[in-house]
Amino acid sequence: MENEKKLECMNCKSKRLAFVSAKTSDGLFFESDEERYDGYNKRQELMIDNDEDYISFEYCLNCGQIQSEFPVK
Repeated sequence: MENEKKLECMNCKSKRLAFVSAKTSDGLFFESDEERYDGYNKRQELMIDNDEDYISFEYCLNCGQIQSEFPVK
């Protein structure tokens, strides 16, 4: 599992970024304004790495911005 880490926040340009990665092979819960999902991780469009057992993202410790492209389709 590889994730290209950013050098600075896309919002405030801070260099204080945190990287989170978790193995979700036993299940994933997701809820948004449009849907609810509870089951095996198969949500490739929601910032999930190529390996379906992992979810990962970076966020800024200064402003809280999640580092990704939006809007999510």
